Amino acid sequence: MSKHFSRLFVILFASLLLVGGYTNSASAKQENQEVNGQVTTNFYNANCPSPIGICGMGPISGGLNGMLNAVLTSQKETRKKGVLISTYYKGYVTIKTDHGILEGSISTTINETTQAVSAKIHIKHGTGSYNGAHGILNLTGQGSRNSGATEDYRYSGWLKYGEDHESDD
Repeated sequence: MSKHFSRLFVILFASLLLVGGYTNSASAKQENQEVNGQVTTNFYNANCPSPIGICGMGPISGGLNGMLNAVLTSQKETRKKGVLISTYYKGYVTIKTDHGILEGSISTTINETTQAVSAKIHIKHGTGSYNGAHGILNLTGQGSRNSGATEDYRYSGWLKYGEDHESDD
């Protein structure tokens, strides 16, 4: 009877470990993964598929390591008494790494007086190790978005794994 009880206990304990391990790894993928680092973007307009002629690409490092490619598809200027105050851009972004690809949208505002840039990338989905990833990357820096310009930005944000998402806050 005690051998039978011991075997039953071992099987039950092993089953709990397996189920617990599965649950823990699944819930770990649901947690936010903080990412931060730097992006250096080289802006260009030759062979750029943007309807407004503004594209940028360059290395991303830190929490994400690879190449970032951005295509800005629309722009809106804000003027006060005829003076350009800020320019707002929207577009899409692809980040290619050795571990997979992240894709999403970007919205960017440039303060035309100070050239301060703030941007938000909404990661909507990923492939490879980033399968099911979504999240937010906030970028800050200085720049003009002029063709031929090289600009450095800091980014910070998070990725979460699960179903792909079209929008995150």
